Amino acid sequence: MYGSSIETAKENSKNSPIDLVNKNLDDQDISLAIQHAIFSKRCTVLLLDENCITSEGATTLAKSLHNNHTLIGLNLYANRLFDNGILPFVQLLSGSYPVLQKLLLGSNEISNEGVLLLSEMLQTNTNLTVLWLDSNQISDEGIYFLANTLIHCNRTLQELSLSNNKLITSSSVPCFIEICQ
Repeated sequence: MYGSSIETAKENSKNSPIDLVNKNLDDQDISLAIQHAIFSKRCTVLLLDENCITSEGATTLAKSLHNNHTLIGLNLYANRLFDNGILPFVQLLSGSYPVLQKLLLGSNEISNEGVLLLSEMLQTNTNLTVLWLDSNQISDEGIYFLANTLIHCNRTLQELSLSNNKLITSSSVPCFIEICQ
């Protein structure tokens, strides 16, 4: 099944999005996806939503982006990243990777610990404009981390999705108000 997905990706024109959504890709498949989508530099947006990618695959993927200057969007919605799976992207985006503008990490069981890592990255990253963290395990504490960073350090992020984080309460409303001012 994965092989046919790669064949479809090969047919795409240069610098186009590559859609590998819901293909049952796991960590071992990531290397092949990288070879065709990223190393060939044909891909501006890589859609890897609804697969079985864990922190191991995330590490492989993030390492491959160090020398890539075309990927501006990475969708990893509904994988199995957890907090340790976002660490490779935090390290990448805290460094000198200037291209990625959109990172979608919804439904990956990310907690406040992961949000703290992302908040620290956002203190220095000036390229990321879209960050989706919907349907994770984020609470008011995580909102506080994000708000503090967005209010005091980061003016670049334009879109932040936090919908369906059931642990966020009305206690976060003042943080949201301050972010929007």
